Amino acid sequence: QLFSSEKEPTLWRAIPALEHLLSAWEKKKDPRFAIYVDALDAGLNKIMKYYLFLDQKPAFVLALLLHPYFKLNYIEMAWGGAKEQEAERRAGNTNAKNWQDEALKIVENTMRKYWSERPQAAAPQEPVTMLSTSTQDADDFDLHRQALLTRDDEGWQAELQ
Repeated sequence: QLFSSEKEPTLWRAIPALEHLLSAWEKKKDPRFAIYVDALDAGLNKIMKYYLFLDQKPAFVLALLLHPYFKLNYIEMAWGGAKEQEAERRAGNTNAKNWQDEALKIVENTMRKYWSERPQAAAPQEPVTMLSTSTQDADDFDLHRQALLTRDDEGWQAELQ
């Protein structure tokens, strides 16, 4: 039931759950569990197969980044950033990645794709607000929202400011 819920999104749980399984099963590879080595290896291989599929699906990283608690902190803690990349390179891993940068690239690519494919809304004749139809009564949020809706010069980067 970890991945199903009627009241809240659960996609953000996929990566931590798979990492927890991998970690727990890797710890079982000690002499006390020698008779289970083949089963543990088969299970680890299967989990790793699906874990590696996550690299091809940006939705999982986006779900972590958009989660109000995790954001980039989980990615830095679990996968590392620039410091960890440098340490891995010094240790001889020439393919080491800065996973924080990779996550940000996913966000940028997703936003670039969204921004280029989004339907263009016609600029309303009058500012539309939740509480009022006049600019005099609009609050700062409504004015800012209206400005973003009618501005198309900076693209998606303007939305992230």
